Amino acid sequence: MESEEVNVIAHLLEVEQNASLLIKDAQNDANEILSEARAKADAEYTEEFQKISARLETDYNNRVDEISKKYKKIINDYQVDLEKTGKNTQAFTALLKKTLSEL
Repeated sequence: MESEEVNVIAHLLEVEQNASLLIKDAQNDANEILSEARAKADAEYTEEFQKISARLETDYNNRVDEISKKYKKIINDYQVDLEKTGKNTQAFTALLKKTLSEL
């Protein structure tokens, strides 16, 4: 009887050890799967981030160029208008004399 109980206990210990090994193997497999999935997700994220970042930078540069050209034209047009406008030196001199005489 004692031998039978020892055999049963030994068998149960063996089953427990096998179960422990199965759990450990399953955990290792799960860790490997998670690690691979994380690496894949990181690579996809980095790739998509770089695409979006490049697109946004291109859009930004295009917009800056567009605005720069627009304001250069506005300034150039203003300078042309100033050059077209004649200088009224007599009126300016009169205003200057009047202002200085009031001091």
